[in-house]
Amino acid sequence: MLHTLQRWLRSAETMDTPAPRGVQAPSNAIEQRLSRLAPFPAPGQQLLVEQSLLVFDLETSGLNLKRDHILSAGAIRVDGLDIMLGKTYERVFNVDTELQRDSQLFHGLTAADLQQGHDPRTALLDLLEHGQGAIWLAWQGWFDQHMLYKAARQWLGMDPAQLPKVLDLALIAPALFPEHKRHGDLGHWLERLGLDNARRHHATADAMATAELTLVCLHRAMARGLRTWGELASLATQERQARERQEQALRHGF
Repeated sequence: MLHTLQRWLRSAETMDTPAPRGVQAPSNAIEQRLSRLAPFPAPGQQLLVEQSLLVFDLETSGLNLKRDHILSAGAIRVDGLDIMLGKTYERVFNVDTELQRDSQLFHGLTAADLQQGHDPRTALLDLLEHGQGAIWLAWQGWFDQHMLYKAARQWLGMDPAQLPKVLDLALIAPALFPEHKRHGDLGHWLERLGLDNARRHHATADAMATAELTLVCLHRAMARGLRTWGELASLATQERQARERQEQALRHGF
């Protein structure tokens, strides 16, 4: 299902579109902040119980990978298996982009909200600075990574090599909890595992819910003998490959 959705989204892509109107080239101050960014760690031998995480969520104008843009972002750090409530990030991006009615039903943002938001250059740079030294993780992380990379290229002139790789909790969770594998939506996973999120599709609230689900998954991973983020990343890769094989078999009628 994941890769079917990915193919559908990519088939809906039209032509490359420019960044939203009003975005300016990075200022000298922003260039200086960019120069101070350290390389982001990739999952490897870091211990699950020690490595800091940045769990984040993006609300976008839609699901088209080329046409749509980030409207807001929320993030929270997890340090030592503790959610750091004092280390949250939340920004609405001041972008001049058309809002579709069906998308607004999910993110709830209006044109007035965007007009009062932050300069997208500084909002995105704030997020990157907030996630320094952390491994990044999101629900349906493949989508958020794509939108993050596109925004960083448009607004800050950055390329993927300068940006964090995003682990996908939507692959990790079913690999660790195969009994709940058929529940693909974040809301269903929260319900099944006894977690609450009354403000779904609000960036910071979704980041918080994802962080709570992440902790549940980390405890299950350690109970299964996993110790490092490299091992957990490999588990996610195995889950993705298994889905690809299953979908290929279904396409060929096996």
